[in-house]
This record gives sequence, C-alpha cells and structure tokens, in this order.
Amino acid sequence: MKEHQNGALVFSLVAQKRPVVLEDAAGVRHTYELREMPASEKDKYLNMLAKRMSFHAETGRPQGIRDFEGMQAELLTRCMFNVESTKPVTREEIAGWPSTAAAAIYDAASDLNKIEGEKQKEAEAEAKNA
Repeated sequence: MKEHQNGALVFSLVAQKRPVVLEDAAGVRHTYELREMPASEKDKYLNMLAKRMSFHAETGRPQGIRDFEGMQAELLTRCMFNVESTKPVTREEIAGWPSTAAAAIYDAASDLNKIEGEKQKEAEAEAKNA
C-alpha cells in the first residue's frame, strides 16, 4: 500500500510472489513459488481455521485450536506452487518435509498472506471484550 499525496490509498492488484527452493537429499534443487492468495481463497482458509477452534462452554469465547493436524498443509496447498508443473504442492509432499522446513515456509506464507495479522486482530478484539 502506498499513500498518495492527496491522501488516497493506492494498492497494487498484482499478487505478490516469493520464490522457494527446496534441496533434496541428492542435492537436486526444486523451485516453488509462494503466491498471495485471492481474497476469496484467504476467506476460505480463515473459515477453516475458525472451525478448528475450541470455545469456552459458558462464554463462547475462543480458547485455542483443538486440532493442528494438517494445519500447515491447509495454507501451503492454497498458495505454494511448483514452478515447473505450475501445480500446487500436495499434502503428501508437505508431510514428507522436515518440520523445520515446513514451519519456515508456513511462516513465510502466513506473512505473505497477512494471516498472522488477522489472528492478532482477533486476539486483540477478544481481549477488549473480556
């Protein structure tokens, strides 16, 4: 986002991209691309996250995430693509990656798509309502 001199907000409608290179055990490098999701796909991802939340029985407030299985894959299959095949990565591919690599790529994808910012806003709103 850029702010123009007259106060107008100016946004690019070109989705951001970030290259990712994964090196296998044989030393072969595979090139991928993290892509900013369209708003509709991000909404679907956030809805999926909300369904994983557990809520306090009396207050109805979120208490935490009740199921972490496949959570990194849910995001990465939506925004990480193999450059050669142009296909998104699969859950099976992600499941075979070392956890440090998967977590680092998940963090980069969250940052690119402003996912953490959404969670922070929700947490701040909940704190205000407490």
